[in-house]
Amino acid sequence: PSQPPPAPTSPPLGQPFLDGHSRLPKSMSSELKKRLSSACEGKKPSEVESLCLDQVKGLDGEGLKELEAFTNLVSLSIQDSELTSIDSLPLHVFSRLNTLKLNDNRIKAGLDRLKDLKELRKLYLASNKLEKNLEILKPLSSLENLELLDLEGNPVSTLEGYREFVWGLLPKLAVLDGKDKDGQEIEENEDDDESEDDDDEGEGEDEGDEEDAGEEDDEEEGQEGEYEEYVNYGEILLGSKEAADDDPDDEDFVPKDDGEDVDIPEEDEDAEDNGDEGDSSLGKRKAEESEGGTAKK
Repeated sequence: PSQPPPAPTSPPLGQPFLDGHSRLPKSMSSELKKRLSSACEGKKPSEVESLCLDQVKGLDGEGLKELEAFTNLVSLSIQDSELTSIDSLPLHVFSRLNTLKLNDNRIKAGLDRLKDLKELRKLYLASNKLEKNLEILKPLSSLENLELLDLEGNPVSTLEGYREFVWGLLPKLAVLDGKDKDGQEIEENEDDDESEDDDDEGEGEDEGDEEDAGEEDDEEEGQEGEYEEYVNYGEILLGSKEAADDDPDDEDFVPKDDGEDVDIPEEDEDAEDNGDEGDSSLGKRKAEESEGGTAKK
C-alpha cells in the first residue's frame, strides 16, 4: 500500500519561513505572524522593502531571527514593542536599510550592533533608556551616512556637552533630536520614507508629462508658424497686386484719385493742343475733297 505523504514541517528558527513552507513557526507570536504574512502578501520576503512591527510584544530573544529572510528592507519600524535589546535583530542582513525606528522601547545599550548598517540615514531611538554615559554613543561613528538621529528622552541626552559630542561624532548629521546644529527646530514629514520610495515612479511620470507638454508646445508653435507663413504670403500677394495696379506702363493702369490736383507738364499741354489742331485740319481737307468730288460729277 502507498504511504501517505509526510506532513509539512515548519522551518527552524532563523531560516526563511516562506521557502517551500506553508506555515510560520509555532513559537512565533500570533501578532508577529499576522504582520509578517501581511507584509509578504503576494511577495517573497526578499522583495519586501518596508516592514512595520510597532506594538508587537515579545520580540526579544529568538522571535526576530525570522527577519533574516527580509534581505532587501529599506525601512524597519519596531516602536513601542518593549524591546530591551537590539541583539536579536539580524542587522547584518539589512545592507540596504536607510531608516530604523526603535522609539519607545527599553533599550539601554548595545549600539555597537548597528555598525553593519552602512546605508543608514535615519535612526530613531527616542524615549529609551540609554545610560548617562557619552561613551555608549561612540559606536555611532561607524554610521558615516547618518543624517538624522533622535535620542530625545534618553538619560544620555541630559548630559552636559551631549549635543557637542554627537555633532563631533557624526560629520554628516543634519538633525539631532529634532533640531539643526544652530538649535533651530526642524519639522519632519512623517511620510518622508514613503515619498522617497515613490521618487523613481514620480520622476518617470513627471518626465512623461514634460514630454507631452513639450510635444503640445511644438504643435502650437508649428500652427502659429503656419499661420504666420500664410499671413506673410498673403501680404506678398497683396503687395504684388498693389504694385501691379501702380504700374503706369500697364494698360489697365488707373491713377489713384487722392483728392489732390495733378500738375500736368507744359509740354504735355502743347502736345494736346497740337493734337486738337491736327484733328481740325484733317477734317477740313476731307470736307473739301468731298465737295470737289460732287462738283466733278
